[in-house]
Amino acid sequence: MSQRTDIDRLAAVMLAEFARLNERFDRLDPRLDAIGGRLSGIGHELGEVMRRLDHLDAQIGDIRGFAKEIDSLRDRLRTIEMHLGIARQIV
Repeated sequence: MSQRTDIDRLAAVMLAEFARLNERFDRLDPRLDAIGGRLSGIGHELGEVMRRLDHLDAQIGDIRGFAKEIDSLRDRLRTIEMHLGIARQIV
């Protein structure tokens, strides 16, 4: 009988902990949604910067010195995207 009581107590403790964790996740959900929205906006802005660099490269990329600067900026954008976990979509 003692074993059953221990199991019941353990089950009660586990259920209480799961309820506590569930409450914490419920409080975090809106914050995570907000962060996801901000990352989406940042991703769109980075995509726009990349498109503008592509356009600039097409216009003046063959002028000495500019191609290297544009490639450097592209590398920096890729690094930012990787750091933020933003997948680059090929259009």
